[in-house]
Amino acid sequence: MFRILDSLRECDPDWVINTTKYHTEYGTSFKSGFRTVDDGVNTACGGAVGSYHTRGCAADIHVAGKDYTAAQLLTMVLTAAGWHGIDGSELGIGCYGDWLHLDTRGYSSRW
Repeated sequence: MFRILDSLRECDPDWVINTTKYHTEYGTSFKSGFRTVDDGVNTACGGAVGSYHTRGCAADIHVAGKDYTAAQLLTMVLTAAGWHGIDGSELGIGCYGDWLHLDTRGYSSRW
């Protein structure tokens, strides 16, 4: 995960981890990488039970200030993974318009 994220940032320093807002009753935000379970952070932001974020194996990322399509973002992530000998068959990648979820689940999943 970190090798891929580092490679993306080396190519374009505008790659960032998304800021995720808690549900309104919590009134704050945090970077959407690792989410804790015990203090309710994952639940507060609407994360799924068993989320890869709670294992330190996921990040929601985007390129700040640039209008890339989901397909372009996917291509960039798979290219960066390939530089490290990762063909994408070990990654979960969910495209959400101008940002994507990336995780290291150990098998390919796309949504």
